[in-house]
Amino acid sequence: MRKYFAFAALVIAAAVSCTKEIGTEVIVTPKSGYVELTLTARTDADTKATLDGKNVVWEVGEEVALFTSASESPEKFTVKEVNGTDVTITGTVPGEATTFIAAYPYDNAVSCKDGVVKMIVPAEQFAETENIDGRALNSVAYFETAGSVPVFKNAVSLVKFSVGIDDVTSVTLAPVTSGAFAGEVSVVAETAAVSGGEGAVTVECSAGFTKNAVYYAVVAPGGFEGLKASMLKDNGRKGVRTSTSSAAVERNSVLDLGAVDTGVEAWKFGVITTGQQLSDFLAEASTYTADDEVELGSDIDLSSIDLVAAESFAGTFDGKGFSLKNWTSNGKALFAENKGTVKDFTLDASCQLSLPAEITNFAFVVVSNLGTVSGITNDADISGTDVNFKGGRLGAIVGISTAPSSSDALTIENCVNNGDMIITTDANTGGTQYVGTVVGSMGGSTLNNLRDCTNNGELSITCSGTNSKNFYIGGVAGGTTNGSNNIRVKNNGEVSFICAGHEAALCLSGVSSYTTGAITDCENTGKITFHSDASLKATFVSGIAGYFASNTMSGSVNRGDVTVTAARINGRNGIGDINSNVYVGTNAITAGLTVGGLVSATGKNPVFIDSDNYGDVSLTLNNPSSTDGTHTAARPSVGGLVGDCSGPMTGCNNHGKVSVVLGNGTAFTPKNAGYTFYIGGIVGSGYNFNGTTKSGGTDNNKLNKFTLENCNNTGNLYYKTDNT
Repeated sequence: MRKYFAFAALVIAAAVSCTKEIGTEVIVTPKSGYVELTLTARTDADTKATLDGKNVVWEVGEEVALFTSASESPEKFTVKEVNGTDVTITGTVPGEATTFIAAYPYDNAVSCKDGVVKMIVPAEQFAETENIDGRALNSVAYFETAGSVPVFKNAVSLVKFSVGIDDVTSVTLAPVTSGAFAGEVSVVAETAAVSGGEGAVTVECSAGFTKNAVYYAVVAPGGFEGLKASMLKDNGRKGVRTSTSSAAVERNSVLDLGAVDTGVEAWKFGVITTGQQLSDFLAEASTYTADDEVELGSDIDLSSIDLVAAESFAGTFDGKGFSLKNWTSNGKALFAENKGTVKDFTLDASCQLSLPAEITNFAFVVVSNLGTVSGITNDADISGTDVNFKGGRLGAIVGISTAPSSSDALTIENCVNNGDMIITTDANTGGTQYVGTVVGSMGGSTLNNLRDCTNNGELSITCSGTNSKNFYIGGVAGGTTNGSNNIRVKNNGEVSFICAGHEAALCLSGVSSYTTGAITDCENTGKITFHSDASLKATFVSGIAGYFASNTMSGSVNRGDVTVTAARINGRNGIGDINSNVYVGTNAITAGLTVGGLVSATGKNPVFIDSDNYGDVSLTLNNPSSTDGTHTAARPSVGGLVGDCSGPMTGCNNHGKVSVVLGNGTAFTPKNAGYTFYIGGIVGSGYNFNGTTKSGGTDNNKLNKFTLENCNNTGNLYYKTDNT
C-alpha cells in the first residue's frame, strides 16, 4: 500500500496523533526454530511534526523489517497496535536471537551486519495527494533486549521546495560535483548516522504540482557540491536550474530551496511521448547543449508525421528502450549530425525506410556522427530502387563517423540491424561508395571503436550496368579506417554484390570491407557473394575483412561461404597500401584479385592470432578467354584464411573447401601470365608484398614478414581449368 505523510519543519516517521484500532489478528504458525515475538518502541517527541493539523502516524498492518543477532536477512514484522507515542510490532524470529534492529519501511531494508543496516532511499518518489512520499521515510530502532523500549530515529533528511508555475509534473534534484540523494545507504542502528547513497531523487506528481505549494523530497543525509534542479511539464518540456553552491543536509533536518523554477528561461524537451513532440524537438535540436538530456517516455507512433532531420545535436537523446513506429522516412534521417549521444531505441518493423534518390552520406538515424551512437536497433527493411550513387558513406543506422582529430574517440556500440537492405542501381559512376548496415564508414582516429554491433539482415546491391567507380561493402561496416577498431562485431546476414560488369576496385566482406584497425573476437556467418556477368578488376572478397592493413586480428571466425563468379579478370587497381605509393621505380604494383575466408589481402605486416575459417572459399571465371582485349595480368591469390598475406600467423586454422574453376567447359588459351594462380589451404600467396623495401630501406623495413606457426588446414583444395 502506498502511504503519504504530511510534514512541517522536522520529521519523525513514528510521531503519533491518535491510537489506531488493532486489525483482525491472523495466527501464523512459526517455522521450525522460530518463536513469536512482540516488541514496543516509541516516537521521538522532540521532533514530532504537524502540518495543518495532520500528524505523521503509524498505521496498523504496516510492515517493518526486523534484523536479529542470528541473521543478516530481515524478518517481516507488522504493526499490531498504535497507542499514543508507542507502537507495537509482532512477528517471528530465530529462537536463539538476543538483540534486534527494526528498520522501517520493510521494502527499503536490504541487510544488516555488525549493527549497520543497509537501506534504500527511493530515487523515485510520489506526491499525488499529499506533499511527501511515505515510502521513503526510513527510520531505525535498536533493541538491546526483547524488553527494551527504544526510540525510532529518522535515517533521512528533507529538501523543501515549491514550484511557481502550473503544469509541472516532476522535479528532479541532483548533486553536480559530489554528493548523493538516493540509493543504498548505511545506517548505524544505535545512532541513525547515515552514509553512502548515489545519484538524484525525483518527486513526481502526475496531476501536476499545485502552484506555490510546499513539497518535500526525502534524501540521504550528507553534503553536496552544486545542485541541479530539473522540472518537467506535462507537455514534455524541461527547465533546468543549476547552482554551484555547496551545502549539507543534516539527518532529521530540512533544507529549503524555495521556488526551484526561479530563473529558468528555456524550457526544452525533456521527455517525448508523441510523434508531434518528436517532430518539434528535431526542429529545435540544434539549440541543445552538452548538458541537455532528452528521453522517450513511450513508444512513438509516427503515422502521418513528416519528420525533418535535426541539423545538429550536442546533448543526450535516450530512447529508454522504446520504439519509433509507422515512420515513413522518404529518404530522411532523424539526425543530420550528432555531436553528443544518441542511444537505446528501435526503428520498428512497421517503419517504411526508403533511400534517397541520390546517395552521398546517408543513414536513417545519424548521417554524420561526431559523438556516440549506442543501443540502436533497426527492425525495418530498407529499399533503394534505381538509386544514384554520388560517392560517400551509406548505412542503416550511421552514415559516416569521422573523428575531428587523431586524439578524439568516437564510439558506435551495441547497435543491431535486423532489416534487409536491398538496393538496385544502374551503376556506380559517381564516386567511391562505402556501404554497411550499422555504419557506412568510421575513421579519423585509432581511438575509435565499433563494438558489440551485429547485422542479421540481408545486404544486397544489384547493378544493371558496369561500375566505373569503387565500392567498399561490408555486412556491418563499409569501412573502419585510420585505425578504427572492430571489437566483437558480428555479421549473420547474406552480403551480395551483383553487376553486369565491374571496372573499378571492390572490397566485399561480412564485417568490415576495408579496415586498418584491430579486429578482435569478430565473426561472420553470412554468405558473401560477388557476381559479375563480364569482367572484374581489383577485387577483394572475404568473410571478415576484404582489405586488412597493419594491425592485429585475434579470436575471429568466419563460418559463411565466400563465392566469387565472373567471366574474366580485367586488370588491377589501387586499394589500400597495395598501390604505387608503396614501392618505387620498377617495383610499383597495384591490387589484383584475391579471395580468402578471413581476409582477402593485407597491408604491411598484419598479425593473425587464433582465428579460424569454416566456410567454403570459391572462385569461378566462366570465360577467361578475351577476344576484345578486356583481360590483363592479375596473378590471383585464393586462400582458406587469407588470399594474399604479408604478416605472421599463429594458431590459425582453415576447415573450409578452397575451390578454383577456370572455364565453362570450353577450352581456352590464356592471353598472358595473368592466369598464374596462387592457391593455398591457409594462405594463397605473399605476392603483392614480396619483400621489396622502399627506397633507402633496410631489411627491418621489409614489407613482407609472412610466417606460419601452429596453423592447420583440413579443407580440400579443388582446381579445375579448361586452359589449353
